[in-house]
Amino acid sequence: TVIEDQEILIRAINLREQDEQLKARSNISIDAYNLQVLLTGQAENAEIVEAFSRRVANIPRVRGVFNEVLVGAEATWGEATSDAYLTSRVKLALFDVDIDGFDPTRVEVTSSQGSVYLMGLLTPVEADAVTEKVRFVSGVKRVVKLFEYIDQ
Repeated sequence: TVIEDQEILIRAINLREQDEQLKARSNISIDAYNLQVLLTGQAENAEIVEAFSRRVANIPRVRGVFNEVLVGAEATWGEATSDAYLTSRVKLALFDVDIDGFDPTRVEVTSSQGSVYLMGLLTPVEADAVTEKVRFVSGVKRVVKLFEYIDQ
């Protein structure tokens, strides 16, 4: 699955780079986890994002696309730096989740304009604990859970 995620990511990036209108009118980040794709960032209008989202959904083996791209002005360098710093603080906070056997590297973290997106294969108890931990990290405005649940 990890190799397939990398292939999906590369294909999605290639689709983004080949679309001149999309490149000129958006700043879209792409993440893939367990054959699902998360789109974040900003775009001038919803139509170009929806068209891109549909093309990504047609990549072989993609099970779903989470389109979290906001319509509006492109993020500034300062906002992008702030999001990168927020992502690192969230990842660090995950090491404090106090559940026996919990591996924080199973959680994929993406931040965009203060929203934190969480993907991973977790038990419901782990997902709840992760969400609670992330909610209290300084700078987090919103937590979006995109977990897939597994049995304990």
